[in-house]
Amino acid sequence: MKRWRVHLCAALVVPAAMMPAPAFAQATQPSDDPELSADDSSRLQRHRQIIENTDDSLGTRQVQAEELLMTGWPAATDTAVELLGAGADPSTRIAVCQAVASVGRSQPALLSKRHARLVDPLIGLLGDAAEGVSARAAEALAAFPDGGVTARLGALAADESAPMRRRLAAVDALAMSVYRRDVVRQLVLLLPGKDPEFQVRVLKSLRPASRQDFGDDIAQWQAWWERQEASLSEADWMLERVKLFFGRLRESQRRLEEFRTEQERRYAALAGRLTDLVREHYRLLQQPGQKEEALTRWLTDAQVEFRLAALAIISEQIQEGTLPSDAVVAVVINELSHRSPDVRRAALGIVGALTVPANTGAVLALLKEEKEVSVRQTAFRVLGQLRSPEVIPTLIREIDIESNRTAPSGCVAEAARALAIVGAKGKVDPALVAPAIPVLEDRFAETPPADLHLRASLLRAMASIGAAEFAGTFNDSLSFDQAELLLPAIDGLVVLGDAGNIDRLRTLTGHADPRVREAAVKAVGILGHDAAHLEALTARLSPSAEPSEAVRNAAWTAWCRILGGKTPAVRLEWADRLRGMPERHAAYLDTLVKDLAKHNQAPPELKAARRQLATLYAERGQPAAALPIWQKLYASLEAAGDPQAPDVGIAVVSAGLACGRHEAVTEMLQRFSTADPAVKTRVCTVVTEFVNAQQAKGETDELPALVDAVLAAPLDEYDEAFLTSMQDAKQKLAGARPTATSPVTTSPAPPSPEGTSPEGAPAPAPQD
Repeated sequence: MKRWRVHLCAALVVPAAMMPAPAFAQATQPSDDPELSADDSSRLQRHRQIIENTDDSLGTRQVQAEELLMTGWPAATDTAVELLGAGADPSTRIAVCQAVASVGRSQPALLSKRHARLVDPLIGLLGDAAEGVSARAAEALAAFPDGGVTARLGALAADESAPMRRRLAAVDALAMSVYRRDVVRQLVLLLPGKDPEFQVRVLKSLRPASRQDFGDDIAQWQAWWERQEASLSEADWMLERVKLFFGRLRESQRRLEEFRTEQERRYAALAGRLTDLVREHYRLLQQPGQKEEALTRWLTDAQVEFRLAALAIISEQIQEGTLPSDAVVAVVINELSHRSPDVRRAALGIVGALTVPANTGAVLALLKEEKEVSVRQTAFRVLGQLRSPEVIPTLIREIDIESNRTAPSGCVAEAARALAIVGAKGKVDPALVAPAIPVLEDRFAETPPADLHLRASLLRAMASIGAAEFAGTFNDSLSFDQAELLLPAIDGLVVLGDAGNIDRLRTLTGHADPRVREAAVKAVGILGHDAAHLEALTARLSPSAEPSEAVRNAAWTAWCRILGGKTPAVRLEWADRLRGMPERHAAYLDTLVKDLAKHNQAPPELKAARRQLATLYAERGQPAAALPIWQKLYASLEAAGDPQAPDVGIAVVSAGLACGRHEAVTEMLQRFSTADPAVKTRVCTVVTEFVNAQQAKGETDELPALVDAVLAAPLDEYDEAFLTSMQDAKQKLAGARPTATSPVTTSPAPPSPEGTSPEGAPAPAPQD
């Protein structure tokens, strides 16, 4: 690598440092070249006439001077020497100097070989009093590539007998080639000068030659130069110059970017303030006619900023539900041809927001001529908003890689997104989108994997169109890991109803991205059917396993959908898998109960589901929710003569007591009046223990009503001890004074908020 850099630097040095220096004294002698032909003489004269014509622009005159020098004729040199003379107009001398500098940059050897005699008159112009002449002469001298010019400039700068303005001009001329070693050497030799102004100018010229600025310390500058001379070869020196100037180039770029960024920020701030003022003025106008006139005036203003302000006002009004008049819309449509891309984009945004299909033609017309990428992207986006089938051929052409291979990726992506909207399955005649099928597949196949945005947009269009030909692409895309590709691929398979890759979809229910998990569980719910699919969905139901609520809800819907087609026994079996999720468990059991009861059937699964649901509500401290379910279960068991009916009846009493539903308690007391003595004993015990427990806790506010209701019931068939206990309780309650802190509730434990279901949604009513 080091050898390569040395060779490179050597190659850079050769033209500037190793070219033989011409003998300037000899070069001023007449040339042996043949005399010019009559045509060449005429041409030279025409060049001179234009160069001297002060009515022409300086640029035109410089070009003529360059063409004159490029001939390489000795006569051309003679002419240039004359035009640089004291008798010439200052602008003429400037034109020739600029031409010498330009030719020197493109063909430095031509100056040394053919026009070396120009050095003397150029040096003579240093310090010229005419404005701009001396500086341009210095630029021209810097274009000569050999050391002879450097030595002569150094000699002039060191000549204390020369006028100071000429010495300073010579230093400035040297400074223009400070990357050259011989120039830096000359400048260092000039440092010991006695004149302060001269010394300051030399130091200023030296600073760009070093990475370190030694300020005004001449000794340090001289020591630095001694180190450079002693340690660096010509190639190393040139490599140092490359590094030095590259660093300064990058610094200049950084400062330029900072300046540009700051100016853009200031412009944006001023433009925003103008928009605010225009908006405020518009608000203060009272009459609709005034408002419309103002908008029209601003939309046709010569200043872009006023047009953008008016378009912003219209856009805001549309968002608020106020549509512009037809006259204003016509002006906005006209803005689609404005010279400013910003105006065209803003006008397109309004056309898209209006969603009027009749405006489609104007957008299509814009696309035929539009070259600005950002405007084209906006236009394709708007075509999707307009939803007109007539745009489909235009969208297909933009996507077609065979006819539009160089189309910007962003434009193709927006065209695909628009096609996904306009060409959606079931929304348009399939014949219109049929040509898009091979076009989308070809573009997708040739789009680099790195262009994720475009690939995702193409897949989204395929999924929306839903053609069977895309099945292979969708299935292949399931192997990608990027969510942007997986989501449309999953949607596409759902549209097609293709369950061939259901195992991969099941795996994706555990993907790292919650969006993918949500799409996958939805797809499994639609395409899946067996236990493995239910297992995958069950794993997504619990908050401990699935942090995303959206995924949990999607998995719940999918889980219920698959089980909806199963037998009652299977549904009841899977419901048992929800025991760790009480809200889900209760919601599904409630759904199952309703589904089974809807058909006026009473399968064993209905009784089991009711028992499980009521028990679950009771365990959760929701007796009010459990009570009607226990009641229905009791009614069905009693009607069937089921021996379990008394147990359920006792549960009805317990729930009624817990939620203060006294009528439910007294109803069961009446039903049990003819029951087996053991059953009556159990129910009496439940009531008595509840009353005693409430008294012991001091929660007696609701007990008088309960005791009165019990005593009012026909209890002739019950044991006398039970009646006595209720009478005793009534007397005690009559003498008791409830405290201010006594709770009103009669529930044995604080119930969970009733009327809620999984994830905080309202719970279904427990009634059938």
